[in-house]
Amino acid sequence: MKRYLLICLLISLAVFAFGGKKALLIGNYNYPEGALPRVASDLALMDSTFTGIGFEVHKHQNLARDSLNQAVENFAKTVATGDTVAIYYSGHGFAASGNHYLVPVNLSVKAQAQWLTGSPDLNWIAGKLSKANAILAFLDTYRVGITLDAKTLPAPAKANPKLYILTSGDANLNSTGVRSLPVSPFTQALHNQLKVEGQTLGQIRANLYANLGELISKSLTVYTLGSAVSEEMILFSPITAEQKRWFFKSLELDMEGGGSYNF
Repeated sequence: MKRYLLICLLISLAVFAFGGKKALLIGNYNYPEGALPRVASDLALMDSTFTGIGFEVHKHQNLARDSLNQAVENFAKTVATGDTVAIYYSGHGFAASGNHYLVPVNLSVKAQAQWLTGSPDLNWIAGKLSKANAILAFLDTYRVGITLDAKTLPAPAKANPKLYILTSGDANLNSTGVRSLPVSPFTQALHNQLKVEGQTLGQIRANLYANLGELISKSLTVYTLGSAVSEEMILFSPITAEQKRWFFKSLELDMEGGGSYNF
């Protein structure tokens, strides 16, 4: 049984090993009401984090609606079949009908009626990245007290099997116990987890929220979605690229009864 599980895990790792790794990072902080704290620092930290684990990084900040949409379109052109894509966003955001929206810097927090029509949503972004083998979204959002008219809400979002989402939830950024942090608690905890070699996404999620619970409060509210396949992904492999090439070129398993088999 252990051998069977090992083979399944190796196959799943091989699928993700042969594609490229690309990251779209967006930090929005210059809103009409004033600049959000920490977002610029969040973006800089995630730039070095994703670069450090082998991602090709495309970074943007303070995007209005058209610029944000264009940044997604341009990024999509760089994505090839089989790539693993990471999306990191820090700035104003909200959830509605099971979807997540990124608020451009040209929209006022007070003009909430414009948010649904003026903010790109994560499912739209994922649709533009359909060539990717997996799409991992890390959303560090400042959530405000938004009240949307039920009559204007969109239809419930359909599940996307390629999309895996981790978000900071309601209790983000303004906790009195962590004001000394130069970056948000969510982004700091995410950085700490992503840089650990050999962790699956499932382990990253569990450790991330356990850490946030200690940093902020025991009643932390989080929003998570994710596919079972993505749960076992390893973004930062504990073996070198050369070892990986050799490992998958000639996989040798000792079988019961003696002998070995090469694939």
